[in-house]
Amino acid sequence: GKGRSFVPVYFVYDAPFTQKEDGSLDLTRMLSAMSLSDPAPIFWSPLSLCVNDKGELNPRSLVHGVGHMLGLPDLQDPKSPNGLSSPLGDTDPMGSGFGDHNPWSKFLLGWIRPRIITGNATLSLRPFADSGDAVLLGRNWNGSLYDEYLLLVYGTPGGLSYVDANVDGGALNGY
Repeated sequence: GKGRSFVPVYFVYDAPFTQKEDGSLDLTRMLSAMSLSDPAPIFWSPLSLCVNDKGELNPRSLVHGVGHMLGLPDLQDPKSPNGLSSPLGDTDPMGSGFGDHNPWSKFLLGWIRPRIITGNATLSLRPFADSGDAVLLGRNWNGSLYDEYLLLVYGTPGGLSYVDANVDGGALNGY
């Protein structure tokens, strides 16, 4: 109701989580463990997705689940052979990577406010990991997060993205 607040809850349960006979993840079983309810999101993850083969904590699944609790979509390709390939090149926790959320996700969450460019411009971008600096190119952009535009950042292998960075220097990244 109005004036009430709710706290999201994340459950980690210890139950078997298996792969299919061909070695791919049983995504149907995994997705059935997720419940985004109204008014408070509740998320369930098996412990087996939160530890590596040595039994050590692997926070990738937890970060991914929290992303869902915040309202972010999966960025994995469910049609890939192992269900884990990502159009972002495995550099985002909502795909199959780790580290920091990508600029598009941060834009959806209202965590960054890119400079909006609708005409000709000369731009200078600081490293996104340090500054959150981004530009949105959209000649006919209607102001919707889901309209057509190009979100550009200067990506560097620093900050939380260092773990999965596969560039030595920096690169212009588009979303």
